[in-house]
This record gives sequence, structure tokens and C-alpha cells, in this order.
Amino acid sequence: NDVEDILTQYESEYSEISNRYEASLGGVSSYGTQWNVKISQNTKDSSLIEKNGAPTEHAHNIELSFKQPLLKGFGEEATLVKIDIAKLEYDKGVSEFKKNLMDLVGITIQYYWKLYGIQEIYKSWEESLEVAKKQLRDVELKVKSGKAARTDLLTIKSAIAQRNIELESTKSKMVEIEQQILTLLNIPASTAKNIRFELTTKPDEDDITVPTLEESFKESLAYWPEFKKMESELKLADIKVNYAQSQIKPQLDITANVNTSSMDKTTAESFHTVITDEYLSWYAGFEFSIPLDNTYAKNNLDIERLNRLQAQKFIESLSLRLNNELSIKIEQLKSAIKQMQEYDSGIVLQRSILEAEFIKLEYGKIALKDLLEEQDKYISFQRKLLNNMVELKISNAILQKATGKLLDRFNIVLDDSIDLEM
Repeated sequence: NDVEDILTQYESEYSEISNRYEASLGGVSSYGTQWNVKISQNTKDSSLIEKNGAPTEHAHNIELSFKQPLLKGFGEEATLVKIDIAKLEYDKGVSEFKKNLMDLVGITIQYYWKLYGIQEIYKSWEESLEVAKKQLRDVELKVKSGKAARTDLLTIKSAIAQRNIELESTKSKMVEIEQQILTLLNIPASTAKNIRFELTTKPDEDDITVPTLEESFKESLAYWPEFKKMESELKLADIKVNYAQSQIKPQLDITANVNTSSMDKTTAESFHTVITDEYLSWYAGFEFSIPLDNTYAKNNLDIERLNRLQAQKFIESLSLRLNNELSIKIEQLKSAIKQMQEYDSGIVLQRSILEAEFIKLEYGKIALKDLLEEQDKYISFQRKLLNNMVELKISNAILQKATGKLLDRFNIVLDDSIDLEM
């Protein structure tokens, strides 16, 4: 027991009032330097102090501490490791978001052009149906006048029925694609009964340029989200390896402390004393520590090195796969363009042939059945042309997606200042 405790043993009642105020400010530099400044004030009044006729005690203390690691924990790599990891995790998240957004845009483009193709096919069947109905009226007149056989009438009616079937089938596919687009737009079908899709962009193969493999590969390495994500993963592995290496080192720190205290009968007098060097104490020195068994830190370093090697090999594999896939996509785009050019020439010939067959029918040179067969050939060729046009636009979008430029193509810009907590 101290003196105060001994004295209070003879007191039948002891009371004490104490007020303590403390403020401190500290920080860590990028090189691991830790510093702290602490100021405290304490006032104390008790029944024992009053009994002895002493005034209230007023005490102050100012303390400055300093610590600088020299081995373990020294340098920016060790000090800023959590901040660097957080930044790279954020970069990975942004890359993943861009990838998902690019996937969504890619799917939307596919459905857009599929809708265009199916709408054009629907129009072609409508036109063919109108032509067949007109031919039905002509055949009915010819049958009544004895200029055509009743088999022609059955043939044209059969052709009309077939076109109605194709028209309904195409309409069903068109509705299905529209529903898929509504899903992508997050619009419920129940509220979209009056929505009609009018496509504003028409396909034009002239606006498609085929890049070289070297150019596409260079853009992919710079912009493709999947590759950027793996680059962040490799940087993250490097940081963890460097940090694990620093944790193996012994702990050697420079430490220093300066302390001054005071006690007086008033706050002013106590504070005046504490800011002088009358009761100053200080020390400076080195602190050294080393674990007897550093197996855990060594094993952790081995694990981080393996993770880094795995990330390096994955990037090498991803680069090789990306290069090969780009080569395939470029060749597919070239092939689609060549096919489109052939289809453009072929559709002109098919239309010329069909117009010639109509003239032959007027002069009785061919049977109605032959004309309908030629018309079916034209529609079939037209459908192939539209399908190839859709595949051409989709192939171009897929290539832009692989190079990471799909969002730029449609002026989609991510705002880095967005509040992620909203």
C-alpha cells in the first residue's frame, strides 16, 4: 500500500473527485515512421487533501513518442500495402463490371440485329402473300373464262396457305426476340403491350473495317477487361510477395520518447511548469527482436510466390488464347464480308429471274407452279442474305468485344466518380 492508502485506513469515510482530460495526435509516414503527441490534464480533490489543508492537485503531462522500423515494416511497400491492395481490388472490380457490361451490350447487339433480320423476313413473307393473293384473283378470273385449269386455283390457294403459315411462324419468332429485348431493358411484358420496336440503324457492310491481328491484339492487351483484371491480379500477387518477404526480416526499430510532467496548486501554474524542461525525461534507443521459429512467415512467402507464378502463367495462357481467338474472329469477319458481297450480287440476279418469270407467266410460257417455285427460291435466298447480314454485324460486335472497344463503339463511358454506396 502507498502512503495515501495507509492514511485512508484511519478515515471512517473517504471521498475523491477526479477529472482527467486527454488529447493525442499521431500518424504514420509512408516509410513506416510512427509518431504520437499526447497531452493530458488531471485535477484531483479528496477528503484527505482537504483534511491536510492542501489545495486541489492540478497535474499536466506532455509526451512525444517516435518509432522508426529499419528492417521489418520499413518502406512504402510494407506501410502502404493495405492501401495498394485496396486500389488493385477496386481496379479488379471495375474490370469485372466492364466485362459484365460489355457482355450485356454484346447480347443486346445480337438481339437487335436478330430482330432486324426477322422483321425483314416478315416483310418479305407479307409481300409474297400479297403477290399470291393478287395471283389468286387473276387465276380465279382465268378459271371462270376457261383460260386456266382448276389445278392452278388449287395450287395458288395452297401457296397462300403456306405463306400464312410462314408468316405466323415468323411473327412468333419476332415476338420471342422482342420479349428478350424487353428483358434486357428490364421492362415487364405486361406494361409493354403497346410498345413497337422501330429499328433506327440499318445494316451497312461498308462501315465495317477488318483490323489486322497485330492491331487487334495490341488493343486487347490495353482495353480487354478480362486481361486488365488479370494484370491487376498479377500486381496484387507482386505486392503480397514483397510484403511476405519483409515479414521474414528481424524487427529492428529506432525508438525515442520525450516526457514532461508537472503538479501544482493551480491549473495555470501546473501548465507553466509542464512546458519547461524542469521535469523533463527522455530516452532513445534500438529495439531488436527475432522469432525463434520463422516457419510460418517462410511458408507464407512460399505460398505467395506460388500464387504469383500461377498468375504469371495464367496471363501467358490468356495472351496466347486471346491471340488465337482474335485470329479466328478476324477470319470469320472476312468470310462474312465476302459472303455478303456474293449475296448482294446474287439477290440482284434472283430478282431479275423472278421478274422474268412473271413476264413468262403473263404470256403463258410457264405454269403458275413454276412461278411459285421461283418465288420461293427468291424468298429463301433473301432469308439467307438477311441471316448473313445479321451474322456479319454480330461478328463485328464480337471482334470489338474481344478487343475491349465495344463500349467505346457506342460511346458508353463509366463515371469513376460514381458513389458505390448509393
